[in-house]
Amino acid sequence: MGDYEKEQRRLWALWEEVQNEDEAIDGDDSEEEDEIDNVSVCSDYPDLEQNPEVVEDQGDETQAEVLDTRSFFLGKNGMKWFKECPSRNVRTRSENIISHLPGVKNHAKMAKTPLECFFLFIDEVMIVDIVKNTNLRIIEKSEKWKESPHYGETNPAEIKAVLGLLYLSGVFRNNHRFLYELWNTDGTGMDIFPATMSQRRFEFLISCLRFDNKNNRKDRVKLDKLAPIRAVCDRFVDNCQKAYSPSQYLTIDEKLESFRGRCSFRQYMPNKPAKYGIKVHALVDARTNYLLNMEVYVGKQPDGVFNVSNSPKDIVSRLVAPVSGTNRNITFDNWYTSVELLENLRKDHKLTALGTIRKNKPCLPAPFLNVNNREVHSSLFGYTLVSYCPKKNKIVLLLSSLHHDDAVDESEKKLPEIISFYNFTKCGVDVVDELSASYNVSSNSRRWPLTLFFSLLNTAGINSYIIYRENTNNKLPRRIFLKQLGMQLAEVFQRSRMTNPRLTRELRGNIRKILGENPEPASKKMRPNQQGRCSECSRTKDRKTRYVCQTCETFIFLEHALKFCKNCAEVSNE
Repeated sequence: MGDYEKEQRRLWALWEEVQNEDEAIDGDDSEEEDEIDNVSVCSDYPDLEQNPEVVEDQGDETQAEVLDTRSFFLGKNGMKWFKECPSRNVRTRSENIISHLPGVKNHAKMAKTPLECFFLFIDEVMIVDIVKNTNLRIIEKSEKWKESPHYGETNPAEIKAVLGLLYLSGVFRNNHRFLYELWNTDGTGMDIFPATMSQRRFEFLISCLRFDNKNNRKDRVKLDKLAPIRAVCDRFVDNCQKAYSPSQYLTIDEKLESFRGRCSFRQYMPNKPAKYGIKVHALVDARTNYLLNMEVYVGKQPDGVFNVSNSPKDIVSRLVAPVSGTNRNITFDNWYTSVELLENLRKDHKLTALGTIRKNKPCLPAPFLNVNNREVHSSLFGYTLVSYCPKKNKIVLLLSSLHHDDAVDESEKKLPEIISFYNFTKCGVDVVDELSASYNVSSNSRRWPLTLFFSLLNTAGINSYIIYRENTNNKLPRRIFLKQLGMQLAEVFQRSRMTNPRLTRELRGNIRKILGENPEPASKKMRPNQQGRCSECSRTKDRKTRYVCQTCETFIFLEHALKFCKNCAEVSNE
């Protein structure tokens, strides 16, 4: 299992990250007054290490009935687990030969820049849709501020600039600071924020961001609790599946998007760092951490097309649809694992699977649960189920349809290969969580659709980085990649902003500096002895002068100018 450990170390060396928290970015702009607030307690959070009660000695006769000379162990429900492993084949089993090679697919191979990779996931159709729905909210909200430039309608270039600033706030880990600090002009702020847009405009646009048409939302919510962001979520997931083919090992697990506002399907999960939030089931590539599929848990839906089963078996069946029939392997924890699920994946989807399994399953034989007289680091196999004793009075139970032998490593812990493989492939979703937290674009919000959109942006940043690395072979650090992405998203809007005549000279200079441009202003054709109004004097004075600034070519009185010697003037011009 050395290759597994090397690969895991390689992945962790690839991603280096950290976490933060603070105020609601969208203020008190919550239009969901009708939203029912409800918190469900999720007590089924998995724990690899299980500590069953010691199984009472059932007597020699009862034990003899279970452990007689037959070739199998018998579960409580009569399920048979064979004691002898099947004969080993030199050839690779057919279910372990994947039918679709991993890597970037189709049009995604053409993406070579951070911006091109990003648009594979958050595409122009989504941007235009967000602009349209955001403008509906702006029109509704800005009736009282018709004259103010801060509250006008938006456009695709400006929304992309907002997304760029969100990524930059995550890169510099400023996403949970007070917003005004990003626009500070005392040297503690960041030039790119005021150069892109004013603080008031940014806050206003964030508060107005909408992902569906509010005018017909009430009808859609009657069928779907996720209606306010359903279209964006579905298109995002579809884009993820079109761009990339995952490796042969995938992970299914749940993650919690932190949220404490009003929401009818908010969950309480005490074992998660956020405690409260929106639960998302995700399918992730265990090798590259590429998110391939996801499903937001909304509880029981109203009757209709969105009313589907939330049993672990059915959730997994929906998540694996993109890789069904490809002979890949799925790893999950004990909330999902059951014999029925593994059989379903093998027969209906041609997928193998493994996971920890809970001790209360009726299919488990009594000897696998008994910790009496179990030697530490010992393993008990029933094909293919393993009971491993990591320390006294502790057992770990795993079930696998991928493994068919009793291979154990030669280390001091004598770990079965099933457990080593589980440890290698179990972390896909957890790593995505870690990466999202490292350069998190989200800020505290009182609107759950905005929280989910922030989550999509975090995932888009991870997936687009994976595509970028595979397409370019460029080992650019993810922090630099996200920084470049943020600046590229804001660039078009910054260029259009430079044409604004009301922009101060200092701000226009900052934009040129950020864009890497430093052109001389276009020369003005002046007649000999031409006079003009002094740019520094009050217009009411209407003072005319013939003197012109050599740099910006504006008319100015000498009392407002500084004089340089010839040498200093040349240095200044350079």
